[in-house]
Amino acid sequence: MKIQHAYCCPQHKSAVVSVLDEMTRRGHEVVEVRLEHDDVTKRKKGFEDVDITNSDLFLCSYPRIMKMNEGGGWKHGARKSVCIEHGLNPIAWAFPLDRHKLFDVICCPNKWQMKHAGEVKGRCKLTGWGKLDKLPEMRKDRELAKKRLSEQCNEVIDFDKPIIAWIPTHGGAWKRTDEMMNLGIQNLVIAPHESRYNQFREDMQINYEKDYPYYVETTNIYDVISAADVVITDYSSAGIEALVCEDLPIIQILTDVKLHNRDQFRPLEKGYYSLSQKDDRVFKLGANVANMGKLVGEIEKAIADPTGYWKEERDYWRKELLHDVGNATKNCCDFIEKVLQSKA
Repeated sequence: MKIQHAYCCPQHKSAVVSVLDEMTRRGHEVVEVRLEHDDVTKRKKGFEDVDITNSDLFLCSYPRIMKMNEGGGWKHGARKSVCIEHGLNPIAWAFPLDRHKLFDVICCPNKWQMKHAGEVKGRCKLTGWGKLDKLPEMRKDRELAKKRLSEQCNEVIDFDKPIIAWIPTHGGAWKRTDEMMNLGIQNLVIAPHESRYNQFREDMQINYEKDYPYYVETTNIYDVISAADVVITDYSSAGIEALVCEDLPIIQILTDVKLHNRDQFRPLEKGYYSLSQKDDRVFKLGANVANMGKLVGEIEKAIADPTGYWKEERDYWRKELLHDVGNATKNCCDFIEKVLQSKA
């Protein structure tokens, strides 16, 4: 079977790497094509001559590649199409459901997404997110994770002190970085969202080697999560991914990003995914910090009792959101092969 994988950014690819590797291991051919993020009708330089003809399966993790009623979009021509959602944060700007009508299979990272994907009639659905499968094992060998992370920083991390990881997405969250540095937080590892390093440097106008000694540019955010003692994030799915590590406390920084800056921090617009939790519990994985003067106190609480820090909320959302960790890749590949073998 020939699989055509199209993507725009590294974080989109990272969501499907485990599936691509497993499908390759099973003897399937994988052909990758990288597209321009702002114009998905065009291929990035270096991918112009990739042969995508006679593909059995089109696979992507970014529904925008397949546009509805806008013309253009990516013309794949494969027999079947699969979307493996690249993010799972319920407060993120989730994708409109109508774009999913173009896919034969929708692989949802978690149960709340699957419920709302059910509104797309006539589509196969699957839960589980292969991206998470290896994180628990990485977390078990924290000494190796710390060493691997330290090698990516501009200075060697002081392993005698806790590692505080700041993983911002973009926009207003980046502007909180200097505020954190001014608080004197030690071992503050700054890891911008994958693929946004150039934009981060430009917006922050920094000499990052001088100003941020523990600044890293990694396409594998799990190098950061698995080594951290505390994860600080905004609305990035990195916060939910960190839930896999039961001993890892999480702090959320509230930012000025439109759509998220509301009391309950979840998108409720018609036609978009909503969280649909069992009760009206506000989405929190830890303290929601708007006043940066309170951040140091929350970090100290988290370090003092990492397992107990917001334990009830973390346990609740771990059960609500995470699914099939450790087996998602295998189950996803089994499911895709079954769909491809069907005549429908």
